[in-house]
Amino acid sequence: MKLIYAFIDSLKLPKKEAMKRVNKLNMKTTIIYLFFLLIIWALPIIIELLALKDNNDIPRDIYIIQVLIVYPFLMVFLALVTITIVSFFGTLVSKAVKRKLKFQLLWKMSVFALTLPTLVYTLMYIIIGSNSFVNGGVLILFAFTLVRMILHYPKQIPTR
Repeated sequence: MKLIYAFIDSLKLPKKEAMKRVNKLNMKTTIIYLFFLLIIWALPIIIELLALKDNNDIPRDIYIIQVLIVYPFLMVFLALVTITIVSFFGTLVSKAVKRKLKFQLLWKMSVFALTLPTLVYTLMYIIIGSNSFVNGGVLILFAFTLVRMILHYPKQIPTR
């Protein structure tokens, strides 16, 4: 049930109320939510790869194992690394605009900010396929959402 509420609140981001509810979720829920997002992101690609019949280089059973096991593990690894890098740059942005944000909170915010870009990318991939325009639009949507979330946080109080 938490995942459904997290999904609904993630669609409402960068509104303050939704951001507060999402940030109160524990890290276990965040990681599970990330896995569901990755399934949504990868499902059309995996279906397309499995539908390909013209790969004569490797046996079909090895190809299926590669698509169903190796590809998802690689995708999870790359997603974790990418979210960590994005959170690092988010930390730099938050310091530049003098907001009170820690790396851990930015990591969680990055995961939930991926919801709308994931849905847009999946829909566009099904309709027109992957191209630079779609990828750039998804990246801009994600960056816009994350920066707006950072700007919603209060400024740091100067210390003496």
